[in-house]
Amino acid sequence: MEEKIEEPINVTSEEEKVFEELRIAAENGNAEAQIRVAECYKNGQGCKKSLDKWLIYMKKAEANGSISARNELLTYYHDKVKNSSGYISTLKSGRKQGDKNAAITLADVYANGKEGEAVDLESAYEIVKKLKDSGAEFDDTKHLAIIEKIEFRHETMSTRKNLILIFKIFIYAFAASLLLNFMSLFGVILMAMVIGPSIKWLIPWFESLVQKADNLTTAKIVVAIVGIISVPVMLLTLLGLRIIIATHLGV
Repeated sequence: MEEKIEEPINVTSEEEKVFEELRIAAENGNAEAQIRVAECYKNGQGCKKSLDKWLIYMKKAEANGSISARNELLTYYHDKVKNSSGYISTLKSGRKQGDKNAAITLADVYANGKEGEAVDLESAYEIVKKLKDSGAEFDDTKHLAIIEKIEFRHETMSTRKNLILIFKIFIYAFAASLLLNFMSLFGVILMAMVIGPSIKWLIPWFESLVQKADNLTTAKIVVAIVGIISVPVMLLTLLGLRIIIATHLGV
């Protein structure tokens, strides 16, 4: 609900008359009048100076779609009073109204954990994707750089997740095959004592190793090396178990 500011209509000077006319227009929803009333409160023209009332009318104008009022508020919150919540709230309002500049700035905030926000690459990518899907065009070099960086980081994160998932599937399949072979002899005890804890240790270790790789190519190489080493080890293990089973059980 909009905040109403009732002023006494007791005007004496020409300046006060102009202010009162502007105030009435502002209360009727005129964005330009809302900005001018805000400036009057800021400079004390036809009224007493009041930063609080300046802020109220600037917010009214911003909510009414004024880009200049939005930019004023962003500068005020970011540079003057260091109010992160007000800054983020204004960006969200701008994005909701279709301001692509506000949307990209908000995406940058999420992607890099600025203004006290936790890093949220998924939300940043969602903003960028919706902008592109809507057919938004980007001419600003800085904005293009932000978008490309977010897309690259999201693709890298997705690829790493897929690499880790493939490794987990391999490890679980390996564990299942070992379990089936060892159950013929003493597999249940061995799985409980050795293989189970080993796998619990191995998966977080490998996941950490992939995440810490300095680039995506290195992460892929790590997966390939581990996979290449693991295959012959698994085959030799299964062959050895098969020999033991054949020797002791005759099957």
